[in-house]
Amino acid sequence: WRKNNPGHRNALKYMYIADRTLRTPEWANHARIIEFYKNCPPGHHVDHIIPLRAKNVSGLHVDYNLQYLPAKENMRKNNRFDPDAR
Repeated sequence: WRKNNPGHRNALKYMYIADRTLRTPEWANHARIIEFYKNCPPGHHVDHIIPLRAKNVSGLHVDYNLQYLPAKENMRKNNRFDPDAR
């Protein structure tokens, strides 16, 4: 799909970057966020516990809303948030 739809894929990528920028408050600890991304274990993704864009919620891009998830599990999660799963 990625090879056949590069324009759509790029649009999604830049929408995510814009959402992340809009949901990063001025008071966020940018150094801790950067460090969190740098320390991501191989085979894992940095995931927002409360997604930046979901049907019923909108989380912030702050260090305490980040977690490491195995890549396969993170792709399965796909911007869904289940408050009962926490």
